[in-house]
Amino acid sequence: MSAMRNSSLYSVFLSLTALCATSGAVIAACSSADEATSTSRATGGSGKGSGGSDNGTTTGGAGGSTGGVGAVGGSGGAGGGVIDPGKGMADGGPMTCGGDKYNAEQRPLDMYVMFDDSGSMIPWWISATQAFTQFLNAPESAGLGVGLQFFGTSCDVATYSTPKVPIAVLPGSAPAITAAFPLLPVESTPTEPALRGAVAYARTWQTAHADHKVVVLLVTDGEPTECNSTVPSVTQVAAEGFSGTPSIPTYVLGLGLSLTNLHSIAMAGGTNQAFIVDPNSGTALAAAMNQIRGSALPCDYALPKNTTDPRKVNIDFTPQGGTTTRLIYVGDAASCDPVKGGWYYDNPQTPSRLIVRKQTCDTFKKDPNGRVDVVLGCDIVIK
Repeated sequence: MSAMRNSSLYSVFLSLTALCATSGAVIAACSSADEATSTSRATGGSGKGSGGSDNGTTTGGAGGSTGGVGAVGGSGGAGGGVIDPGKGMADGGPMTCGGDKYNAEQRPLDMYVMFDDSGSMIPWWISATQAFTQFLNAPESAGLGVGLQFFGTSCDVATYSTPKVPIAVLPGSAPAITAAFPLLPVESTPTEPALRGAVAYARTWQTAHADHKVVVLLVTDGEPTECNSTVPSVTQVAAEGFSGTPSIPTYVLGLGLSLTNLHSIAMAGGTNQAFIVDPNSGTALAAAMNQIRGSALPCDYALPKNTTDPRKVNIDFTPQGGTTTRLIYVGDAASCDPVKGGWYYDNPQTPSRLIVRKQTCDTFKKDPNGRVDVVLGCDIVIK
């Protein structure tokens, strides 16, 4: 009788342990879109922090979460190889595992700006250049890579694929960019070759800096005119930039409230719609540029170099003054859960980056003082 009672108690204990191990937290919402639309990014402290106790680790089911180093994704056998999302760890995952926390290292953002310096810009040239200078020197822009070229009279694409100021990191590059602006704008509006050249330069830069995200920003106060440029032809250039390899998104800043036709260029360039502002308002111009920077910043994080097992990696988000939540791993972009959110690796077989999708990324950006951490050492939390 005593042996039977002990056996029953041990079974209850195992059941309670399993129940505790399956409790956890997730962060809601994601989508298949690549570009975020909020205005600021979540940041965190620096360095490595030590986790809590390491006594709550959950072992995997059919997908397996133990064994040697392996890829993530696909199906796996017991105790090794790979994790099959949905068949391994319990949903939500343990927050008591501990592990080592590293401030998430965001993918660097580089921006090639094609700036309209046609004669029509004269009435608001001072307010536009002052707002751009303010953007360059803002503390939030530190670390951003920016390059610059202007409209001209030439229809030669090569004129615009050669930067006036090559992409370099702010704030160090700010003086060179500011000094490049002419005293008065006197050029034309050859928007099609100008944008085509901008995309070409950005693509070359992206190829040489594969770990960066590179975008084009088109700043203009008028619709395309010279060099057979039209809104449809420029829209086609933006579409080719976004659909090509590597993909180059085009952001559009329209200086004039009537420039709604510019929305089609931004949409084709993968950035939804143009930012249309009153060119007489320096405040509105600066705010739009800040919005574009925030929108372009990716929720795309480097896998820590000392990672030994991609099946023991998680992402935690801690809002300012709030409780930490752990995102779920969904395997790939197509499997992103619109309710529970999630993240996935850039390459499940040889991962180097952790990608969080748009709506979850928006949650991060709405809390600029929040913290995003990559946690190593705990079994990956899968849906």
